[in-house]
Amino acid sequence: MLILLCGIMRSGKTLTATAISKEYRENNKNDLIYANYHLKLTNFIYTPFFILPFSELHDCLIIADDFFALKNSQALLETIVLLSGKNDITVILTSQYYTDFIPKIRKLANKFGFCLYLKEKDLLLVDYSFRETNERNPFDFMFEQEQNMFMFENAVKILKDLYDTKERVKVSTDNLIIREIINVCDNLDDIDINVSHCFKSISKREKILNKIIKEKGIKI
Repeated sequence: MLILLCGIMRSGKTLTATAISKEYRENNKNDLIYANYHLKLTNFIYTPFFILPFSELHDCLIIADDFFALKNSQALLETIVLLSGKNDITVILTSQYYTDFIPKIRKLANKFGFCLYLKEKDLLLVDYSFRETNERNPFDFMFEQEQNMFMFENAVKILKDLYDTKERVKVSTDNLIIREIINVCDNLDDIDINVSHCFKSISKREKILNKIIKEKGIKI
């Protein structure tokens, strides 16, 4: 399943993603949750640059908050979207504007959520539209439906202990990305995919790929 969440800054996109992750954990006790912000949930893996073991991904939730701020967003996008259609993987992408998502991605999405958080009332509103599917509506557990609007009362009060509302997206550097690939990936295919996502220059890719292979001691 692919879920797109949109809204301006402080509109509740991360809050909505966190609410979904909480429900996901309650219903899928053993599944992994990957996100680029910290979540205080069991089986959670922090992945600030979305370096992922793609060959091993199944039965998991992936949350890319402020997706288009990621250095490797464009290259990563199609891979993650393809994953959302198989292996029981749910993907949540958030961005400020609906048009940030290219038409192809909007067409593939199972659900759009347009978020608005009313701080004085601690009320999260999500206006939605979605393609007709037989899949369970991921918002049903927490919202009452009224005129195409989901309402989640006491949102921050209920969810504040699960994440840091002031956490900033980690700034990537080549060295940090390379180190993350080394730490996360154990096979050549995953290393190759992640290097390809993160580095545009073919010559640079080859140099970095060889460096990682040598450090990991992988035989080709």
